[in-house]
Amino acid sequence: MKYARLYADADGISHFDDVEVPQAPLTGYVKSGGIAAPTILISSPRETASVAFACFPAGWVGDWHPAPRRQFMTCLAGEWESVDGTKQARRFRQGDVLMLEDTVGVGHLTRIIGDTDCLVQITVLPNENER
Repeated sequence: MKYARLYADADGISHFDDVEVPQAPLTGYVKSGGIAAPTILISSPRETASVAFACFPAGWVGDWHPAPRRQFMTCLAGEWESVDGTKQARRFRQGDVLMLEDTVGVGHLTRIIGDTDCLVQITVLPNENER
């Protein structure tokens, strides 16, 4: 499993990166009637500060801005595009995850794609440099 990451370099320029999430098998995660469900793959847990849900309306544009805080954004419905400081654009659709760590510098541009609202789960992370 992978997620995209936006971070700022030493000059304050935002860049995309892809992060591979290590996972290990876990047997018996769910039990029903005394029978363990099949094995799943799961990552190590991460500490979070809070979770919120947002609806970005169709046509919404967030001009160049740094991330307000370290956070994961998970697309639940709709589609958005983010552009990093090198002008590389990436689109995020249902199920895609973006970690925002570019809290300094010029930041990135974000816009909602298409005619539908974009529903997002925002998971705020602690301030430490966690990947």
